[in-house]
Amino acid sequence: MTHPDPLPPEPAYGVPSPDLVARAQAGYARFLDANTAADADQEHDGEPESAG
Repeated sequence: MTHPDPLPPEPAYGVPSPDLVARAQAGYARFLDANTAADADQEHDGEPESAG
């Protein structure tokens, strides 16, 4: 019976993979863009949204 391929080496504890970092940065950039657009829309609204 052949041995399965060894697992890839684990990254150091607390160190995310480069792929995860790239995806997180891209998602955060989109979040900031959407957030900025939403803030700009709110500034041009006549009335602030009611709190209740």
